[in-house]
Amino acid sequence: MRRLASIAVIAALCCVGTATAQQTMVPPASPTIGASGGFGGGIALPVGQMSKTNAAGYSLEGLVDFSAADQPFSFRLELIYQRFDKKATAVGANNMNMTSIGGSILARRPKGASSAFMLGGIAVYRSSGHGTKPGVSLGGGLEVPLTFFVGIADVRVHYVLADKPMVTIPITLGARF
Repeated sequence: MRRLASIAVIAALCCVGTATAQQTMVPPASPTIGASGGFGGGIALPVGQMSKTNAAGYSLEGLVDFSAADQPFSFRLELIYQRFDKKATAVGANNMNMTSIGGSILARRPKGASSAFMLGGIAVYRSSGHGTKPGVSLGGGLEVPLTFFVGIADVRVHYVLADKPMVTIPITLGARF
């Protein structure tokens, strides 16, 4: 009888310990092994020469993130569309559409409920009136795990290597699944 009571107490303590450990664990913001996809959107600000002829616009993006579990780095493929309307006061200006496809390397804080990250990459940009040009991007953001997805907020600078460089700053919110 005493042995049965001891086994019951030990089993109860193990169950309580397991339940407590499961309740305090927070899923990491970084993806698990393999790929995860997502999308985002937000405001895009023209900078420099572009700001003289085009107003603030919007940005839409789709992404695929490749990562290994518990690694602070991942590789992200992105397709980004940005649109800027011409300013009413700009003579001879046109609306500008800019589409880019490229890759970025992300460096995340490896542990924690949310994960701050820095990212930088290269892309090919196609913009109306300027053709197809190479460019770079650099930025940072925050990933927060939510119930069914990971929320993403980021700010970046895109620098397109054209005759007159084009610079944009998209500020986006999104989700990764």
